[in-house]
Amino acid sequence: MLEGIRLIDDALKNGAKIEYILATQKALSELSSLDLLSNADVFEIPQHIAEKISQTQTPQGAFAVCKMPQCSLKLENCRRLLMLCDIQDNGNLGMIMRTADALKIDGLILCNCCDVFSPKTVRATMGSVFRVDFSLEKDANATLEKLKDIGFVTYAAVPRSDALSVAEHKFADKSVVLIGNEGNGLPQDVIDNCDNRITIRMNGTIESLNAAMAAGIMLWELCGKEVKSDE
Repeated sequence: MLEGIRLIDDALKNGAKIEYILATQKALSELSSLDLLSNADVFEIPQHIAEKISQTQTPQGAFAVCKMPQCSLKLENCRRLLMLCDIQDNGNLGMIMRTADALKIDGLILCNCCDVFSPKTVRATMGSVFRVDFSLEKDANATLEKLKDIGFVTYAAVPRSDALSVAEHKFADKSVVLIGNEGNGLPQDVIDNCDNRITIRMNGTIESLNAAMAAGIMLWELCGKEVKSDE
């Protein structure tokens, strides 16, 4: 389920298959100006129905149902990966995916995370769900073994003073960083199964960062410095 003109536009531009569009009269005029209606069934709905089905405070009156993007991540073709374990907040997951898109990560591995296709997650990605390659996994340790077998060095992100500093460490050519659950972090057995422990050095008495913020910093150090601006 997609809500909002920009998200529908992003979906179509990235090859998503739109099943049908529901839109108010006002939204239809805006969609028509963007030439988004030529390849989908369109149904006009009244404003009060749009307000009823909307999950936002200020609905635009445009909704679409589309085929879910395929999980197409091919690990053997990747150099830089982020693996998320047990992320439960849809906003965090969407924000991480958007940051991963901005910094050109090769792919995301989502292990027992919240629904990447929920409306809240999709909105938070701002269209990145259609551009970032990802895979859905159940067993973190089995996935780690698979990654090691194809040459990846694994890094568990932890709030520990004896861990490597992400700002000072030079990552291996094929690296994957693991980020854990918002409240509990990574399970100890997963940490133990990683090659390295890595951390973000923090000032004062702060013990940890929000999962999305921590992932953003890790992503920048992992691959963001290699991003070339289009400007």
